Amino acid sequence: MKTKLLLLCCCALALPAFALDDTPENRAKEADRYFEAAAPKEMLDEMTTQMAAAVPDAEKAKFKELLTKHFNYESFVKSMKDAMVRHFTATELAALADFYSSDVGKSAMKKMGAYTAEIMPLVQTEILKAQQKAMNDQGGLAAMPPGAAAPQTPSTTVPVAPGAPASTIPSPPGQPTAGQPAQPGFGQPAQGQPQPQPQPQPFPAAPGPVGGIPSSPPEVISATKG
Repeated sequence: MKTKLLLLCCCALALPAFALDDTPENRAKEADRYFEAAAPKEMLDEMTTQMAAAVPDAEKAKFKELLTKHFNYESFVKSMKDAMVRHFTATELAALADFYSSDVGKSAMKKMGAYTAEIMPLVQTEILKAQQKAMNDQGGLAAMPPGAAAPQTPSTTVPVAPGAPASTIPSPPGQPTAGQPAQPGFGQPAQGQPQPQPQPQPFPAAPGPVGGIPSSPPEVISATKG
């Protein structure tokens, strides 16, 4: 009985120290602390490396260089922070910051890039399969909600220098995207080289904490260039 009372007292004393006033200032402060611990820049670099896996070896370095050059990192982080402040309380943000500051959190965070790169193409593939079946099921296109688009082979557009045509990493390789003929460029093997295996591209956004809003652990959030 005494042990139970002692535990209850400890919990009661710990609650005020943990709970924070849910003010915009506290939310912003704890979100900043989260980003210091989560290091989205490192996770973004890991995502870029994962995406470059679908590019021929001779073009990997250029692909990463151009992707990094044209990616608006400041706008990306601001969008993530704004979303976190809108959806999470100050106490929740503090808990996330504490977790990702811990040794266990840092270890888990390092694995999120590989985890997301593996799972997201599978999710995308299953969604496309389900959409195709729905379109073919009892009425086909008429059964789809207004505005629903037919599934397309996912592809990743690669930014290039101003004035140069954009190149695309098709999946499977060599397939034209959105009604355009396949063009040589990133993702297109040079003459005489074997065709790389098809790799569905993950949704744009970073794996894990790079998405800003974790979902047991972090959820991926995408942000467009501002």
